[in-house]
Amino acid sequence: MLSQLIPGVLFGSLINAYVSMLKPLIHWHSYALQLLTLLLSILILAIGVVIEVASDFIVMPGEGLPKTIAKTYQLAFPNVKLFCDISMVLVALILSFAFGHPFLGIREGILLATFLTGPLVSLIVYSQNRITKK
Repeated sequence: MLSQLIPGVLFGSLINAYVSMLKPLIHWHSYALQLLTLLLSILILAIGVVIEVASDFIVMPGEGLPKTIAKTYQLAFPNVKLFCDISMVLVALILSFAFGHPFLGIREGILLATFLTGPLVSLIVYSQNRITKK
């Protein structure tokens, strides 16, 4: 668990650095462009998840829990990832209502990432398996 701390801080810092570098360069004037950027980001995230889990090295908490559940109960990782992501969003939603801030931070980006990451991981793994079997 502590082994996730250093890479987590490193990845978080890199993400913040890239966002601060890209923000002045890219102007998202239209909602469609924002949505396209979000979808591209979700695809990159899914590719990263596949690489991270396949490496079997240090896994971030967002993938560590579903990976452990999938391995323990011999379930497909992408399905467990989807279930865990939905569960985390539901917990966030319940907590936001409990603390008097309904839907705080839970918008279409979170919902799209939640419902698309697992299936994209599944599609990437499936495609990867088909390519390597040929």
